[in-house]
Amino acid sequence: MPSKVEFTFSQALSAEDLIGAIERVLREVLRCDNSFPSAVGAGALDFEIRTSSGEVATFALLARFEIYVLLIRNIEAISTAIALADSIALETDFLLGWIADQSYESVENETDLEQLSRLGKDVRDVPRTHDTVWGDEIADTSRNPGRRVIRRGYVEAVGAIMWLRRDRLRSAEKAGLECFDSLELAPDVFRVHFADDLFSAPADTDGALLQERIRSCLFPLKL
Repeated sequence: MPSKVEFTFSQALSAEDLIGAIERVLREVLRCDNSFPSAVGAGALDFEIRTSSGEVATFALLARFEIYVLLIRNIEAISTAIALADSIALETDFLLGWIADQSYESVENETDLEQLSRLGKDVRDVPRTHDTVWGDEIADTSRNPGRRVIRRGYVEAVGAIMWLRRDRLRSAEKAGLECFDSLELAPDVFRVHFADDLFSAPADTDGALLQERIRSCLFPLKL
């Protein structure tokens, strides 16, 4: 199944430098020959790039949350996803990075009940809540193991493979986090493996418990 790579960055960084680094990585790893936008002043031009091999890279500023987010979707080979993420981690001053099974994350974070059904989810027993703006009945994703929550200054999400800074990794280890394997890519950059395969089965109790354990250690405080 296709996977996606996601990285987050502080809004305080130079958008021009970020876009330049992302461009270098996509050209080197994916042989991407698309034209890229440039940053203007302190702001950034959001962009979406589609490569000839089918990957889609999206870069956006979430000003309300003070972060930039980079998503690279439709990656067929996990080795390609890891190579991309390694390069991004080494080329940028990132906050957090991870790889996710694209279909699994879509189902875990979809709130529209009709869309969930189209994605193959049996919605009869899905927990429900109501949209705070329109009042519509929606799926409650707040307890899903694979939930992705955008918060001020970061995105709260977990993956079977993650890219962490030294301080965050050490803090998580003190909280009791145990990793399957880790590789120091640079003095302040670590690729951490928590499982052999990407998380993909919500009904898998062991996988669900592991995701919650990772989440509680990496994000002990909800800012």
